[in-house]
Amino acid sequence: MEKQSLSGMKKSEAKKVYVRRRVLLALIVLLVAIGIALVILSLPRASMSAANKTPNDTSLLPPPIFEEMPVLPVFNEPEVNDTVPEPVENCTLAPIEELGCLIENVGISIFGATGLNVDDRNVKNLIKLVERECDTDNADGYVDRDCIIDTVVYNSENSWVCEWECLEDLASCETYKMHLAVQIVRRYIPADEIFVARTQNFNFFLVYKDNQGQWIQKFAYGISRPVVEALYNDFYHAGPMTEVVFPDILELDAGDKFCFDIYATRSCVCSVEVQPFSVGDCPELPADLRGICDKPINEVYLNTGKNQICFTVAENATEGFYTYNFELTSGEDYIPAGNAFMKKREWDCCVNDSFKGFLSIED
Repeated sequence: MEKQSLSGMKKSEAKKVYVRRRVLLALIVLLVAIGIALVILSLPRASMSAANKTPNDTSLLPPPIFEEMPVLPVFNEPEVNDTVPEPVENCTLAPIEELGCLIENVGISIFGATGLNVDDRNVKNLIKLVERECDTDNADGYVDRDCIIDTVVYNSENSWVCEWECLEDLASCETYKMHLAVQIVRRYIPADEIFVARTQNFNFFLVYKDNQGQWIQKFAYGISRPVVEALYNDFYHAGPMTEVVFPDILELDAGDKFCFDIYATRSCVCSVEVQPFSVGDCPELPADLRGICDKPINEVYLNTGKNQICFTVAENATEGFYTYNFELTSGEDYIPAGNAFMKKREWDCCVNDSFKGFLSIED
């Protein structure tokens, strides 16, 4: 009985083990089947989703890849100056070719000075003399250039530079005569046929084309081969232009009063400060003009608008030709205090003005 009961128990346990294994196997098969089914069901959706994407949709594109570009060495190519100088149009060469082309004058010219203008009385008188003495009828193209030049140079004595001995060392009178000759001859001949020539040492002579068409150097004062730095007349120049200053020339008698106009934008005080202005041996006035004037002026008080600084020639002033040059400046005033100085006051000049010229005093 016991043997049958043990045998029955073993068979019952073996059956349970068998059943568990079959159930486990069935579960595994079921899970695998479910997995396969899920995979199969997902494939058509992915294909349709991909088919519905437009070409411009970048959601399925891989992210861009940024690569560093290799740094290439930079070589500076040599600069090539390919600028071609522009040709000068209508170039009229100066009679001294190394000076290049003639250039039209711009700005202030010496031919605008007093005594050189064709409207000045002495110039008008010389023109009348020239037209009496020389052939100036250019209707047939002939003008006696040599006659005009000689007549002007040897008959022009009416300029202030010819009247004062203190200017003789500068050859001022001769220089004036040459410029006047050019100014008058230019009334009858083209502008490119007569010039004043200036050397490096500021000697002057004439260069002009005579009636035979030859270039002539006249009044060069024995200079065989002068080094010319510039040529010029009232219309053209070649070489560097000369700076020109037109000073006032005041002709006064003893006891006369002369004034300078000053314009101010506001009220202020200015000092009268002298500056050097030496011309030849002509005497230079001191800052207060004490040499020939009464009541020297050191400061001037200006109001808004037009003002005047006036001087009076002393009754006992010495006859002569004087230069003057003064400017209005700001200033300071100090007073002594022990071993030091204290600033008492200061003033700001409201104008930037200066005055330069000549005084011709008659006794």
